[in-house]
Amino acid sequence: MELCKIISGEMYFYFDGAFTVMRKELSLDEPVNGQILSGALKKTCMVHPYLSWTVREKDGDFYFEDTKRPATLINGTDNADLGSPETDMHLAAVIYHENRICLDLYHGLLDGVAAKRVLETLLYFYFSEKDNVEYDAPDVMTDIVPDASELFKEPFENRIVDDKDPWVDEDSEPGEIFRFSEYEEASSEDHYQRIGIPSDDFMKFVKENEATPASALSVLICHAIEELYPENKKTIKINIPINLRGALSCEQSFRNTTGDVPLYFDPSMISSMEIKEQCGMLRKALKESLRPEKQRRIAASQMDFLEMTSQYKDYASRYRFYSSIPVPPSDSVFISYIGRFNGGSYVEHIRDASLISGARDGIVFNIYDCGGKFHVSVIKKGPIEAFTRAFLKVLRAVGVSAESSSETGFKLHYIPLRENLGLDFK
Repeated sequence: MELCKIISGEMYFYFDGAFTVMRKELSLDEPVNGQILSGALKKTCMVHPYLSWTVREKDGDFYFEDTKRPATLINGTDNADLGSPETDMHLAAVIYHENRICLDLYHGLLDGVAAKRVLETLLYFYFSEKDNVEYDAPDVMTDIVPDASELFKEPFENRIVDDKDPWVDEDSEPGEIFRFSEYEEASSEDHYQRIGIPSDDFMKFVKENEATPASALSVLICHAIEELYPENKKTIKINIPINLRGALSCEQSFRNTTGDVPLYFDPSMISSMEIKEQCGMLRKALKESLRPEKQRRIAASQMDFLEMTSQYKDYASRYRFYSSIPVPPSDSVFISYIGRFNGGSYVEHIRDASLISGARDGIVFNIYDCGGKFHVSVIKKGPIEAFTRAFLKVLRAVGVSAESSSETGFKLHYIPLRENLGLDFK
């Protein structure tokens, strides 16, 4: 079928900082069988054909295009050169080595929800073949969607706002916002650390405090900030990306379909409210943000912006427009709760999971729930170990055990897509 132009993920093709690889990595309790993985990837591509896609540009717009080449599979430890002839210009690749399986991807192709679905499908086919078992995995995508247009649907093509709930301006931020940069020297080096939290321990805390995983983690992270910087009186801002697919009636779409919602935590609540009350307050705020009409407002706001960018009719002028947009101040923390990894009993083979994405001045938390643990990838510009120690102390204080890896520096692999498409962006 003829694919419509890229709308919802447009911004990733114009911001310089967006041309880097995101990596989802799973560590298993056994070495990966490359031959079986190769067969599983071929089957996965029948469910998720965009693994072998690239893009073309016309009049400043981008369109997905099938390379008609097999999806990229690499055995080794090197990064995938996405958007280059070495990977057939693909925007995603699977890499494996010893007991690790990685999905390297460009955010202009997939968002976190779609990438998680790809990995779930890949593991389903891998372990079904390896174990010779027909696993029951009802929440895993294993069949080609009967109507392919639902899979390829562009979520931001049509603006939907409820007549009964008209558009209103969002509330302004409540006072000054806490920023790590006020207490730490600026750093250009990206740092990364993993934290593993037993699911049973954490979910016991969640249930006892009538919370959700996202709201409970938000509260505990805020407590860790106050543990580290007890003199802080400024509001802590927590940005959480949410999946808009259900509200926009495009549940199957692979395209970028997320929007951020802010939560706010006043440090004075630590002394004035019980932790259960704090969890309840943030849970209520997050639930309000998840109302379908609220989600459609978020999408409509993005659509209004994209309608404005459509006036630029070539790549250079649209690139200059995006480059002129001031970078907003960093949020205090960014929490991407990816959720439970769907699958059969084979999911217990997962020993570690991580999502390594771009660092910010604030702290990024990418969180997977699988293999009996909440796997937290903590990412930040500048040193992060002091915060991690404070976070572990807060977890222990509420009866939740956890362990962390050593802090490491990292640099995301560059994607030379624009150069290989011959676009002028200097």
